[in-house]
Amino acid sequence: MGLVQLPAEVGLVITFLAVIVAYLLLMRVLAALIDDRLEALPGWHEAEEKAALLLAEVLSPEELQQLSQRGYLEVPSHVHAGRIYRIPRHPGLVGIYEKGTLISRLCVGAVEPIPTGDAVLLHKLMIEGAEEEYLRTANPIRPPYPYMY
Repeated sequence: MGLVQLPAEVGLVITFLAVIVAYLLLMRVLAALIDDRLEALPGWHEAEEKAALLLAEVLSPEELQQLSQRGYLEVPSHVHAGRIYRIPRHPGLVGIYEKGTLISRLCVGAVEPIPTGDAVLLHKLMIEGAEEEYLRTANPIRPPYPYMY
């Protein structure tokens, strides 16, 4: 029984997938380390609870349901027709989607750690109230390929 020779493209795809999986695992480990450090801060748990209450007051029931079920909040652009921003529930990059395709991710955050609920509100309110300034502040990260959802 001989070995099967696979096309070079298959090897590239497998390598790419392995790199993505390794990246995601590394991000999980780093997020867990950060969470552990923040939980140790005096008053952090209470700050998270207050932020969750404020989030529940500001968001509509539909937005809260979307955030809870999907893990992100979609905020439509008021400046760019057909654009939607996806704000993750937990620390991560904000995605920019146009016509269902991921066109960019935005790296923007507070200088000091803030509760996750406050971070979601920060992104939402900046996008709705000062979108162009928000985009100037953020560091865009372009995906290497189009991503449809």
